[in-house]
Amino acid sequence: MSNLANHSSLVVPMSLAPGSWKGSSGAVSFPHLTYKSQLHYHTSAILAAVLDTTSLPWRMTSDGTAISQITDSLSAGGRAVAAVGASLPFPMPPDTALLKALHGQGEVEPWTWLTPFCLSTRGKAHMVTLRGIATDRGGTTADAVMRQYLEVRYPSQLNASLVVNSPCKVSSPFPHIFAADISQVGLLSGKQRLPTTGVESVPVMTCLSSASDIGTSLKNLHASAKRFDIRKFHKFVETGLDVDEFREVMDHLECLAENYTERQSGL
Repeated sequence: MSNLANHSSLVVPMSLAPGSWKGSSGAVSFPHLTYKSQLHYHTSAILAAVLDTTSLPWRMTSDGTAISQITDSLSAGGRAVAAVGASLPFPMPPDTALLKALHGQGEVEPWTWLTPFCLSTRGKAHMVTLRGIATDRGGTTADAVMRQYLEVRYPSQLNASLVVNSPCKVSSPFPHIFAADISQVGLLSGKQRLPTTGVESVPVMTCLSSASDIGTSLKNLHASAKRFDIRKFHKFVETGLDVDEFREVMDHLECLAENYTERQSGL
């Protein structure tokens, strides 16, 4: 992680697997998915959908944002590691206004975190992407509704958002992992979908965030790595990693974690 942060504009850890980070436990749970965490076919499909949606802002040929602008905003203050969260699928009932659907999430975060130990969006900045939503009822664009929602929900943060009309395609070979209350077109329905009927597309919302909780994640990683005596693992020595170099990496990881404290971030 330390080397990745040194040689990258931004590092975004993401995983669904239990135990992927020492001290974390249990598979990530999504309200409207019934996937099996032991199947790579299922987990890789979820991660691919999240990555495809998260990267839309800098992949779009029009109305996009340069990836350097996004990484610069999220990594300000030495926060070289970001968190990612997703709402897959975004719970959008038919004939419902977008703002009502967003507020329907209540006080809980509107996305599920895929970065270990990240529990909230509290931090400096985040980039939210919502796809599969057209124009809100009443003629107000979904972009305007999303901006309004983020300004009210996260008033002290630097908010950026992108709303894309095209949904995430999840027809075959995407696994059949959606709950029965998700319709064939990906909307939250009061009727149960037949088991033989698949879901063709879904709306998805993702969030890239410089969340302060990443500091806890890095500190847990530092504490776990600190227990290792690399002299007992000859493979490390054979690859050229010596004790002094390992300590330097550990010191850098500890400094990186400190960039997420409220004391330094001023939050």
